[in-house]
Amino acid sequence: MRFSRFIFSCLLFCAPAAHSQTVDSTKEAFAVSQGAAVPPYVVPVLRLVSKTHVEPTTGLVLSGSGLVLVPAGFASAGDEIVVLDGGTDIVSNGRPARIERNFPMDGLQVLSVYGLKRPGAPFAESAPADGDPVSLVAFPPAEQIAEGARPLDQAATLTVFGSTADPAVSSESPLPNVTGPLLDRCGNVVALSIANDVQTMETSPGTRYKWRATLLGIIEKLGLEPAPTACAAKETAEPEETPAESESEPGPVVIKPLGPDPEADEAEH
Repeated sequence: MRFSRFIFSCLLFCAPAAHSQTVDSTKEAFAVSQGAAVPPYVVPVLRLVSKTHVEPTTGLVLSGSGLVLVPAGFASAGDEIVVLDGGTDIVSNGRPARIERNFPMDGLQVLSVYGLKRPGAPFAESAPADGDPVSLVAFPPAEQIAEGARPLDQAATLTVFGSTADPAVSSESPLPNVTGPLLDRCGNVVALSIANDVQTMETSPGTRYKWRATLLGIIEKLGLEPAPTACAAKETAEPEETPAESESEPGPVVIKPLGPDPEADEAEH
């Protein structure tokens, strides 16, 4: 599947139900900041719903072969899907993706992304324990993206009731209704947050969390080996001296329009 300006200009249909979750990609306000807080195995995924609008979500890279985990129902057969890789120009940096496999019972689906060579996410060595700290790392809801918001890195604490019960996010540190991985202090994946309906910075009782065992089960079904667990010694190692911030450190980066650049057209004349 080859993405080009011609294909983008032919995407004329925009489903009304999805429109409330989309961003107008022709406006300069449509920006995704790709700061240092976002690990390489967390990527922005876009479903193109019209020639001007995209629906964003956060994808979790499972392997260096370009397999990316997203919520079930994010895309259907025949949808145009793009994963941004190394930049925010959809035409230049958008890697085409297709649905590789659905896991409806788990509420997840796996995309195969052409040419994506990012490392697979590491997973925690064991199930989470009561009181464990985690961080939700994700790209924000559509309206926040339109306002130039930076990626989320929101701390929370886990609660485990009994030795066999599934963990939960503590009510004392609720998380927004946003899709993205929960990471431990070393960057290992503990769970994947699945937003209920439209993503929002408000909390929702419908948000679902797919915990480590479920995610590793999907990796096994795909015939993959999970990436090595990030070393727990990282938490207790002597802190390295932090270099001074570079003046050229990137801030929010504007995603360029899908269609031809009007400024470029004027320059040609």
